[in-house]
Amino acid sequence: MGSKVTTANNASTSGRRKPVLAAAIALLVIAFLMGGSSRPDVASLIVFRPLSVLFLGFAIYHLRWDDLERFRFPLLMLGACYALVLLHLIPLPPFIWQNLGGRELVTEISAVAGQSDIWRPLSLVPKATRNAFWALIPTTAFLLLLVQLRRNDLEKFVPVLAVLGLASAVLGLLQLLGDPQGPLYFYASTNNGAAVGFFANRNHQAVFLACIIPALFILGQSRQSKSTKKWVPDASGIVGLGGVIVIVSMLMISGSRAGLAVGAVALLAGPFLSSTWKASPAKGQVASGVHGWLAQNSRFAFVGFAVLAMIGAIVMGQDQSLDRLSNTFSMEEMRVRILPTMWEMIRLYAPFGSGIGSFQWVYQVNEPDALLSPGYMNRAHNEWLDIPLTSGIPGVILAIVAIAGFVRHGWQAVTNAQAGEQSLRIGRAGAVILIIIAGSTITDYHIRVPSVALVSVLALVWLYLARDAQPGNAGKESLHR
Repeated sequence: MGSKVTTANNASTSGRRKPVLAAAIALLVIAFLMGGSSRPDVASLIVFRPLSVLFLGFAIYHLRWDDLERFRFPLLMLGACYALVLLHLIPLPPFIWQNLGGRELVTEISAVAGQSDIWRPLSLVPKATRNAFWALIPTTAFLLLLVQLRRNDLEKFVPVLAVLGLASAVLGLLQLLGDPQGPLYFYASTNNGAAVGFFANRNHQAVFLACIIPALFILGQSRQSKSTKKWVPDASGIVGLGGVIVIVSMLMISGSRAGLAVGAVALLAGPFLSSTWKASPAKGQVASGVHGWLAQNSRFAFVGFAVLAMIGAIVMGQDQSLDRLSNTFSMEEMRVRILPTMWEMIRLYAPFGSGIGSFQWVYQVNEPDALLSPGYMNRAHNEWLDIPLTSGIPGVILAIVAIAGFVRHGWQAVTNAQAGEQSLRIGRAGAVILIIIAGSTITDYHIRVPSVALVSVLALVWLYLARDAQPGNAGKESLHR
């Protein structure tokens, strides 16, 4: 009787996970189709955010308490983010609000207008902070869907992510070949004439493509034939090998310096991702042909092919990224020129910040005459400075805790001796993706793009997959089954 009950429970759990897995994949795909821009006025958000609310309700409906236990830390951090956003929206008494840093101008204007007794929220731009609240919904929905899945389910996102990356790369190539004002550009405010793929910004496209390289490394592994004991090519291996060449080539012609930098990081991480691969076939196995050679040299083979792709792109004269690097990398770059002003603003609005999401508006108030131009700074282009500026000390504390948690859990994941080879590879890929996204936000704001935010959530869950892997899963680690 006990065995029957256990079997029934396992079947029920498996049946519950199938629609959850389908919903998670659907949300990720929808995010790429509708969430490739960080702007709050993108028309597709009218559809994407309500859909995200529905996905969130679906995730909560299927959620079980034991699903949350493994992901206690990221869920607590997410809850803290919600709490901080809501605190920035709570109206405060005038005597408190007027004594906060950087509120002098608004206080003077209120006095002249006879409105000194109005209660105001901590945020100087409440509409921007409300937008930040809604921007958390897709991320929350995706995380609550993923925490309900198990190892075999989470492994399925490796090919899904690879396909999305290759599709975005191919779309970018078609954009380069087509009309710069044509229908292949999904957003009104975009880098027309550049390979932006599913995104509005070529830098976001390039960083995303760099994040795909670890997934392609995993797909590119060789597979041993059970009947002949030979190392043979399969569809995943071909996609992995060809995909790395395509992605690296697109990075070279993307015109993104950040993409080149993080792409190099992803390539250098290749041996780290494949450190559990066999350096040579085991006794009784035969390595034959090109794929056999790849099996013997899997630590460095893909890096070599990627370097060849780089050389090919340069020879073809399509290396726009290096051209931009040599021609425009100077102190005249606006994101560099505004740094002194940013530091002044951080001190001005300390200790609680100007309000989450408020950078564009508060910068216009503090912008020096020497930096005035027909354009405007929509973002700080440095998330690590935006946090203390808009969120103050509480935001800095949350960021420090998040980094410490990532280092702790990340180290446990990438060194987990009990994890099977495939879980370890996927966990390490998650760590590399998170490092790529976090590092690239020094010069941009990729994490604010909904699709990239969901990729970062997936990478985090992959990290926990490796951290929590237990012995006894051997034989179920391979994606090729």
